[in-house]
Amino acid sequence: METLSSLIDKISIVNIKIWHLEEKRNDKKLPDKERLEAADELTLLNRQRRKLCQEFDELMKKIIETKEVPIVEQISV
Repeated sequence: METLSSLIDKISIVNIKIWHLEEKRNDKKLPDKERLEAADELTLLNRQRRKLCQEFDELMKKIIETKEVPIVEQISV
C-alpha cells in the first residue's frame, strides 16, 4: 500500500518530468519529431499524475474518515 509520503514523492517526480518535457515540446530549435515525441510522453505523464493524485485523495479521505494516524516512514540517510 502506498503511503502519503511515497505518493507525494511520486507526484513530485512526475511533475519535474512534465516540466522538462513541456520545455522540450515548446523548444522551436528542436526537430518536430522530438517535439511530437515529447508531447506524446506528456500525455502519458499527465495521465499518471492524475492517477497518483486520485490515489492521494482517496488515501487522505480514508485517513480523515477513520481518523487513523498513518505510520510515519523512517527515512535513512
